[in-house]
Amino acid sequence: MHNANAAKSSKAALTEAKLTFWWALAVFSTATAAAWSLTGESLWLDELHTSWCIEGNWVDLQERSQAGNQPPGYVLLISSLHWTVSQMAGGAHDWILRIPSVLAHASSSLVLFVLSSKLLRERKRQESNPLFCDGLAAAISICWFCLDRSQLFFASEARAYALLQLVQFLGWLCTWQYIRPNDAGNMRTHFLLLWGLSSAIGLHLHFMAALAILWQGITLLIVVTVRGAPKATIGFFITALCTAAICFPTITQGVPVWQRRDQWQSFAGNTDWHYAATMFPLLSFLVLPTLVLFLDRIARSKHEASGPAEIEPSKLWSKTLFWLVAFTGPWLTAWAVTAVKFAPVFHSRYVLCSAIPLVALGICLVAQIRRRSLQIAAVSIGFCCLFYCQGYLQVWRAGQFIGWQRGEDWRAASAWIEDHISAGDEIWCAAGLIEGENLSLPISERLDEYLTFPFRGAYKVQDSGGQFVNPNTLVADAGLWPSQWMKQETVEQGGARTRFLICRAAPQQLGQVLEYLKRELRRAGYELELTQPIQSFGTLSAASVRGDF
Repeated sequence: MHNANAAKSSKAALTEAKLTFWWALAVFSTATAAAWSLTGESLWLDELHTSWCIEGNWVDLQERSQAGNQPPGYVLLISSLHWTVSQMAGGAHDWILRIPSVLAHASSSLVLFVLSSKLLRERKRQESNPLFCDGLAAAISICWFCLDRSQLFFASEARAYALLQLVQFLGWLCTWQYIRPNDAGNMRTHFLLLWGLSSAIGLHLHFMAALAILWQGITLLIVVTVRGAPKATIGFFITALCTAAICFPTITQGVPVWQRRDQWQSFAGNTDWHYAATMFPLLSFLVLPTLVLFLDRIARSKHEASGPAEIEPSKLWSKTLFWLVAFTGPWLTAWAVTAVKFAPVFHSRYVLCSAIPLVALGICLVAQIRRRSLQIAAVSIGFCCLFYCQGYLQVWRAGQFIGWQRGEDWRAASAWIEDHISAGDEIWCAAGLIEGENLSLPISERLDEYLTFPFRGAYKVQDSGGQFVNPNTLVADAGLWPSQWMKQETVEQGGARTRFLICRAAPQQLGQVLEYLKRELRRAGYELELTQPIQSFGTLSAASVRGDF
């Protein structure tokens, strides 16, 4: 009889494992497909920096990545992958640069599914329905990763943020596993080592990984100190020091980046609380589970007879507190640092590490709701709120599918120029980079190369003779453009030249700038005429002009 029950239990466990596997496969496949479907769009400016970094020699990686305020770790990974895949695929392609983000996005959804399933099974562990728990966990994972437009944005671009989010999420999981003693009451040392490894990888991917690492370290230090475990405290400090030593070269490379931090004010200086709340639309997902849980607790206190508890209350509440710290810690730190004007770092890309802990916090709340019907209602209505807050209705009314945030079609702009450019013609690029602001003329050759990287990486232009055309920089201040364009000597052989001008602006704005250029050049004795109508490529505008400058 005992053997029969054991065999039955073993068979049930095997069936449950197979069920979980198929749910996990569905989550991974859906997240991958969602991210991959958006990789056909042209690389935008920040992605083109990644493309430009890998175009140089290996010795140039550090200098080029540092120019874009990035550590070289991710660029080194992309460069290796790009070379390998391009050899196999027979040439370079944009999608190669986006593969790591797509896979990281799908892997994050997979890890979140596993965590969600375990949290949902905490209550009534012996009575839990694996099909229901896994199904609800899969729905939460898939819906969040496919409905949150911020996630889709970072999941389909050639930058480090999707991979960094995955690494930091794993760091939080290692932190939780370490502070949660095993059955013998001992702390699992290997999870502390894994936390150190994830911290080192995170800092090599991006300097802003320090936001999550700081709070992971604070959590570890508080727990080992409160428990009065001297060996664990010593082990923590040794791990932290070893991690700092491994990352010391990257930290030193971040010093000049830190000195330029005031430049970030143009995109990361907003500390308005409305902006802070809308940074994570998934906050709307927390409201209903919290309300339902509150009502469920009231109903239970009135109708539940005295008896043994379904689960130790401290288990899920301790996890809820942990994920609350993981969400709010980096988020509020970035807000405070920006609010006191120490460094403008309050931006979605820098606090993306708080996104998955926010979902885990919501799942902890859902897991504590007693009735399955209320759990389903809370999750369903919560995601309807997310759908509404993301503005999908307005996007669809505008005739778009997702209302994509990039809209910089550098690929089409490059192709248009290549169709019209002849040998001897020039390209002048006003990319709108913050490094191009407040400059005086002349600019250095090194800075000129950096400010024109959109046409030095993935979207190089060849003239009619098959030669690559090196672009020239137009600084952010259009008032300096006439000085950049006017020559001090006559053109050899007395001929005029054609210049292709491209900038991140609307066609009307470019038209106004061209009128200004005509007036200023005419005063200096030069003529300028528009040879091609102004072209629009999303948020980019391009024009072809001819003159004797």
